[in-house]
Parts: sequence; structure tokens; C-alpha cells
Amino acid sequence: MFRGESPLYDALARGVAADPEALTLAEMIPPQQPPSNVLFGVAHYLLLMGIEHPVKQYYPSFGGTKPVHAAYPHFRDFCLKHAEAMRPLLATRKTQTNEARRCALLLPAFGVISRRVDHAPLPMIEVGASAGLNLLWDRYAYDYGPAGQGGDRASSVVVQCEARGKKPLLIPAAMPAVAARVGIDLEPGDVRDADQMRWQRALIWPDQPERAALFERALEVARRDPPRILQGDALETLPGVLAEIPVSSPVVVYHSFTLNQFSPQARQGLDDLLAARSVGRVLFRVSIEWYAGDDCPALRLFTYQDGARAEEHLAHCHHHGRWIEWLGD
Repeated sequence: MFRGESPLYDALARGVAADPEALTLAEMIPPQQPPSNVLFGVAHYLLLMGIEHPVKQYYPSFGGTKPVHAAYPHFRDFCLKHAEAMRPLLATRKTQTNEARRCALLLPAFGVISRRVDHAPLPMIEVGASAGLNLLWDRYAYDYGPAGQGGDRASSVVVQCEARGKKPLLIPAAMPAVAARVGIDLEPGDVRDADQMRWQRALIWPDQPERAALFERALEVARRDPPRILQGDALETLPGVLAEIPVSSPVVVYHSFTLNQFSPQARQGLDDLLAARSVGRVLFRVSIEWYAGDDCPALRLFTYQDGARAEEHLAHCHHHGRWIEWLGD
């Protein structure tokens, strides 16, 4: 996961894997949570809280410049010294990364949907919305390099994404219209709560400052007009949200790296729910997930109508939105 992406976390992960005491801490993390992300996120969170320790000298997020190959003994010392503070966090915190750069993956898919419904305004529902930064995708500018630009050119949030592959990326000429937006999350983040946003910030890998800067800019946009986010289980909450929307209106449900926290039964339940609710209407589901057997994450579009489901593989993509390889027509 971290190799080629985060030299610091790659070095720490190798250290933890060979360290029984550190693995004991990691065993406290719930099984449906990615253990390395939570362990490193909790340590980063405590450091962001102001705890001083020599390990900061290896974290670029604190100005550290020491070589990462020497970081693990200091990380281990930090974890053992602060194990009492870490344990309850490891047992309860969830990965809720708000990666605004993933909106660069969502935008082309939303453009496809918009064209298919004659550019009708779209009610947008995000499952696993966290603090809702990806609900505000239409308030950002997009730069795909030579492939082109899109979005709100006046936005303070500029999302950069490399377009790869032979097929041209379909960037909407005009931003798809949003009729309404609502998020669903088991534990929504409040963009005005400094401690909750500190946890979100802690989940950003410390040697990727461009991600942290994008998060802060998107957070400023969200604080001016926070989106509506409902707390609850998606399978229990989604039917009520769909019932609020006229059946004549097409609906977009979307999620990114959320299904990994669903049980297999819940994943099937989401699919079955949307199929059942599509009788007499059309529902779209945009999915950015790393599906079993795939070499990289996939951007997929599911269309539900009158109980039937069609699936399209639109693109290969990077898990944090760094690049997209368009496959669709």
C-alpha cells in the first residue's frame, strides 16, 4: 500500500510487521478497519495534538527531514510510551479519509450521467461521506494537464489529476447541475469541530504535503456552507433519503473506498436495495473501490431501472485520485 507512495509509512510498516509488541497494539483495531492506516493515523493524531517526541524529526508534516530508514525505533518508542493514550483510539477510531482529489475521478462519471439524463439537475447522495468534502465536488476547479481543465475556474480548490491511457478523458464542458446533496455516514465529521478535523488531517500521510494542503483548502469551502450529512447505517438511512426525492428525478448514489468497511452481506444489501428502489425510476451508482482481483482501483457506473442493473467499467484510477485512465465510450 505505502511502497512508492509514502516512504515513511513504508518503513514504519516493515518495522511493525516484525515487532510483536507493536502488533499487539494493532490487534486492538476492529477487523473491518485497515490496521496500518489506523495505527499510523492514531500516532499522527497524537503528534498533531502537540505531544513532543524525537519521531517528529522523521515526519515531513512537522518539518522533519531525517532519513526514514532510521525512523522505526523512534516510532516504536513513541507507541510504547503512549500506549495508554493510543489503545482507546485504536479500538474506536475509523478511517474517514476525505480525499478531495478523488473528485477528479467522480467528475467524468457525473458528466456521463448528466448527458444521459439530458442535463437534468441531479440529487447527489454520498455513502460514507465523512465530513462531506466530496459532496462539494461542483465547487472545485479541475486540472487534468494536457487532457484539459474543468469545474469552477474561480475556485480556491484546484484538484490536479493526471489523465492516462489511449482514450480521451471525457471532461464535462459544463458542470453537471446539482439538485440536492446529502451524505450518510456512521460517524459524520463536523467541519467546524477542530478535533474531528484533526483526526481527518491525521489520516493524511505525513510525507504527502500536497494532499494536506488540498484538504485544508476544501475544508475552508465546506465551512462556509457545510453539506447535509445524516448519521446512520447506509442500508437503514438510504431508503428514507430516496423517499424524499420525486420518482421523476434521476438520482446519483456514490461512494469511494467505503465498501471495504462493509460486510459481504451489506455490500449485496446495498445493491439489492437500489435495484428494489429503482422500480418506476432510474438510479445511478458511481463506485470508486478496489475490487477483489483487480490490479488497481476501478471507477464503475451502475444503472438501476425497474429492478434491473447494468454495470460499466469507466476507468482505472489511483486510490487517492492522482491519475485516471479512462476506459468508457
